[in-house]
Amino acid sequence: MTDELNATEKAYKLVGKGIPFREAYRQVSDAIKK
Repeated sequence: MTDELNATEKAYKLVGKGIPFREAYRQVSDAIKK
């Protein structure tokens, strides 16, 4: 699986926990940048 798909999967898991998609994607993006 590509890095992009892994990031999307992580974001969707956060969405499943009730976090809005944009916020979830931002969290994943910030984690990748570190």
